[in-house]
Amino acid sequence: MNGKPGTATVGVQIGHPVFTVDLELPRASTGTVVLHLSEPVGTGSPIVLRQPLVRPLTVTLEDGTCD
Repeated sequence: MNGKPGTATVGVQIGHPVFTVDLELPRASTGTVVLHLSEPVGTGSPIVLRQPLVRPLTVTLEDGTCD
């Protein structure tokens, strides 16, 4: 979080890997969360669940390539 290591919970839901990050932000503040994930090769695009927020969630997905 904001350039410092954090923690995430890894689990499985309906056979799919699930990564959960819980964080608290003070009112009227912003933060940046960067996740570097390694998963087995799969088909289709990743699914990012979104919840209603005051400001829309911005997500950038970069697909890595295997050599």
